Order: sequence, then structure tokens, then C-alpha cells
Amino acid sequence: MDDVDKTTLGLRAQITLGLREGYSGSVQEKDEVLELITALQRRAVATKTYLPFVIAETVITYPLNEGRVAREPGLSLTTDQAAAPDVGDEAVWKRLVVFYAQSLANVFEQEEVHVTYWPVTGTLVRREQNA
Repeated sequence: MDDVDKTTLGLRAQITLGLREGYSGSVQEKDEVLELITALQRRAVATKTYLPFVIAETVITYPLNEGRVAREPGLSLTTDQAAAPDVGDEAVWKRLVVFYAQSLANVFEQEEVHVTYWPVTGTLVRREQNA
């Protein structure tokens, strides 16, 4: 089974970004977010401080006053510490995650951008050479 790498341990981070400016503004385009992330990654390639992301569309719901509930389109950006081995230790990796989240908050005028971390175990499976 030389097509399977050993189990890796590390952290996963998820950045949750609402696509509405503030709480009542216009909705940002998903492509604008992708363009920003790509631009940040291009700048970071030379120093090997970029993070790869899996980006998925989502819906964010949250309570408002007087029992009302709001919902807005959003994006979930997920990255694994193990996917960025050249970045450095966990503290450096977390600072980079926060940098991306802060950049998103600033550019898209978000009151809050949530970052969640949790431990993950993963196995990298490659296609068999003789298949």
C-alpha cells in the first residue's frame, strides 16, 4: 500500500464570511471574494506563506431583535494546516488564517468574520501506479 501516506494530524480552520455588507447592505459577489483570495495567494507564493482553501457556498442565519431572524448568502473557506507545510508552526499558520480573515473583513466591510479551528486526522490517498 505505497499509495497511501501515513495519517497526519493537524488543525483545520474555517473562515465564515457573509456576503452582505454590514447587516443590511448590498450582497457581494462570490467572484470578488475569489479574486481577493487569489491575489493574496499570488503575493504569498514567493515566500511560501500562502494557504490553499476549499471554498463552498453557504447560508448564514442569525437572530435579530424582537424575535426576527435574518439570513444571508455566505462563503465557507476551509484550509488544513497539513496542506501548508512550508508555512511553519501552528502559531504562524494561525496568524496567516487570521490575516486572510481580516483582509476579507476589511475589503468587504464585514462587522464580523468568524474563524473556527478544530483538530483533524487525514490520510492522503494517491492513485495506484499500476492501476
